[in-house]
Amino acid sequence: MRKPSTRWVALASATTISVAGLAIASGTATADDEPRPWPVVQHDASSYTLDGFTIEYLPSGLEKHGLNAKSATNRDGGRTSDITWMAGPDKIYGKITVLRDESITTLDQIREAQYGHLDDEQLAKVDNNGRDTYLSERTGDMFWVEEPGVAVTTYLQPDTWDSDELARMAAGIEQQEQQAADPERERARTTAQEPEDALPEVPDDQVPAPAEGGPREDATGSGGSAVPGEDNAAGAASEQGAAEDTGNTGENTDLPTDVSVREVRECLAEQLAGARVEDGENAGPGAGAAPEDDDALRESWHAADQDTREAALKACAERFGVGSTVVDELITTIIEEQERASGSLEQAAANESDRSATARDALAWTLPAVPLNG
Repeated sequence: MRKPSTRWVALASATTISVAGLAIASGTATADDEPRPWPVVQHDASSYTLDGFTIEYLPSGLEKHGLNAKSATNRDGGRTSDITWMAGPDKIYGKITVLRDESITTLDQIREAQYGHLDDEQLAKVDNNGRDTYLSERTGDMFWVEEPGVAVTTYLQPDTWDSDELARMAAGIEQQEQQAADPERERARTTAQEPEDALPEVPDDQVPAPAEGGPREDATGSGGSAVPGEDNAAGAASEQGAAEDTGNTGENTDLPTDVSVREVRECLAEQLAGARVEDGENAGPGAGAAPEDDDALRESWHAADQDTREAALKACAERFGVGSTVVDELITTIIEEQERASGSLEQAAANESDRSATARDALAWTLPAVPLNG
């Protein structure tokens, strides 16, 4: 599996996720590490790690898609962590989820809770490295209980990859404790991952501070970590100021220095509106919107079909001399930011309504739990 080249995007839930709980780091966890109260997503040269599990194999072509990492917990302490490979905001090509909940004890419980829409004819029980696992070839799903309280679900788009590739991906998902129990295997895997000229690791508290006025190393660079804290808050404020100066909003992109996010957004809005006119329809939402009108662009993007979206991505990529993936990541980031902002407003309105009801009726209330695999 080649070294990942895609960006990580941490998604937040309005009531149950802590942004500080999702960290992205490089390196390999060991069996001596104390269990973390929140999951950690990691990646190195040949594998990913998700909440205590190492993902050793991904099918060819999956990594070219955008990558999202998400973690959520409910009020009972159950936790769900997942990695999703997708194109745009709603086209999912692959997904791996780790569920931690004390109520999970049997495979049938997972089936009933997550896959109740699949009947007996659509499911086959298979052996997955000694783990009893359900496989649905038609829908591209595999799921199993790793141990009491821990379950894993996997998905590959069945139109793109067959069940053999799905089985290989599932077989490559193992708990880190089990890997560390085999010293020879762990030593061989670590040796294979380390380049010959690799530099020794330096403890965080011994890393020299950069010279004042000097360049700051990217948080996701080699050996870096994106652990949220005061440094990240200062960095975010600095990036926000730079975005206001250049007309760029949202996360950093791989755009050329002479191309702004504003220009790409304007191109996408034009392409989507033009496609609807060519089809004999009214321009619809987003047509003629100002370049900074992200909400209108989001509505226009959702209204377009897959072919129209891909054509718009290609046209704008060619106009600015960048890859389609760069434009795809940009529109994905814009839409996610708008949807998170919309969700926050809706949650605030709901909270205000609940507070009014409490004052009127003198009834206690609590926030509803997020579904375990939301």
